[in-house]
Amino acid sequence: MKIIKNIWLLPMREEEDVIKDAELHIKGDTIVYAGPASHAPRAQACDEVIDGGARIAMPGFVNAHAHNAMVLFRGAADDLPLHRWLTERIFPMEDELDENAAYWGNMLGIAEMIRGGTACYNDMYFFTEQEISAVEQTGIKSVLTRCTVCQEMDQSTIEQKLSVYDDLMAYQGTADGRISVTVSPHAEYTCSAPFLRACGQKAKALGIPLHIHISETASEHDECIQRHGKTPMALLESLGVLENEVYAAHCVYTSQADHEIMKEYGVTALHCPDSNLKLASGIAPVAQMSKDGVKLALGTDGAASNNNLNMMEEMQRMVLLQKGITQDAACMTAKQAVHIATRAGAEALHTGGGVLAEGYKADIILVDTQVPHMQPMHNALHNLVYAAQAGDVWMNMVNGRVLYQAGEYKTLDIEKVMAEAAKAAEKWM
Repeated sequence: MKIIKNIWLLPMREEEDVIKDAELHIKGDTIVYAGPASHAPRAQACDEVIDGGARIAMPGFVNAHAHNAMVLFRGAADDLPLHRWLTERIFPMEDELDENAAYWGNMLGIAEMIRGGTACYNDMYFFTEQEISAVEQTGIKSVLTRCTVCQEMDQSTIEQKLSVYDDLMAYQGTADGRISVTVSPHAEYTCSAPFLRACGQKAKALGIPLHIHISETASEHDECIQRHGKTPMALLESLGVLENEVYAAHCVYTSQADHEIMKEYGVTALHCPDSNLKLASGIAPVAQMSKDGVKLALGTDGAASNNNLNMMEEMQRMVLLQKGITQDAACMTAKQAVHIATRAGAEALHTGGGVLAEGYKADIILVDTQVPHMQPMHNALHNLVYAAQAGDVWMNMVNGRVLYQAGEYKTLDIEKVMAEAAKAAEKWM
């Protein structure tokens, strides 16, 4: 049994905001009590007591869309729009990416996410075995895949491409349940319609979700309409892809009709505001999506287009952008922003966490309040959203295991990780 005491508790249950002077009791990987210290049961056989130091305890962030190993390309492909960014810089660098570099890139990205309070991330990239090794070692949760590109129409070629997902199923539920997998066609513009249909069929056969980029740029969205007479989302519907659980990254240019389709099929839009801004792709209308009944989660995208994996910053950017583009200060509240960054992502990715309450997985972060920019504490929730910084994360616990606390990584050698990642990236400098 572990007890975290002396905390401001942000449970993310519907009926509660913040509970002052609270406690969390954790047995194994699960929360067994979350509430006022005055009502806490007397703990038996307690192994560890963590003094929260009047910090905010909240669910760990869920980074719902990432390309983790791309941290190796951070700063190497800036100030370009998406198409040029991909064709002139990213694709050539990826051609030189190898297993060793991918492993250390994944370790560096995970270290950054752990430091910033992320409990789980939904990845779409290559070198899956190296990523699995990094996830197993570090204790983070991950939904991962092998991103596929296929413009072919030939059925035998399509089946060969899709066989990777049969192989990935060997890792489903491994690392004490911290790893799960998806089918992941890259996007409509890099995949033929027959391949997209086959991806949907493969996901259905395997019983796993499908993760894809959708309507990230205006040109992508419009060119799909020119090719198929349908938006990317409507095309996926016509191909039967949406009969699966679908994670749709970006959705910057999805239409009102698209939102109706997404609501009907339960598609989760994965919002990546910083990356969309930096690549000049646009701003997804997530406040309107929420009103339209679309499920939402928040992600960073890759560090090559962000340029960090900072979910605290992403959450703040999301809520401020929506207020700006709608000119409505109440279009998205602080609590809604935290919900999208934590509980909504956890529910979409089936992490078992996202709420600090009895029966949920102990994915918990503690955020410092005793720093100048977090004082005074008129409203702890509002300070968290509008003032906190990633560096304020003091502790990150995943499944009841402390991965980071008080400046110390518990599951990795950060100096070695940074040195090896820098060495691996030298080929692109």
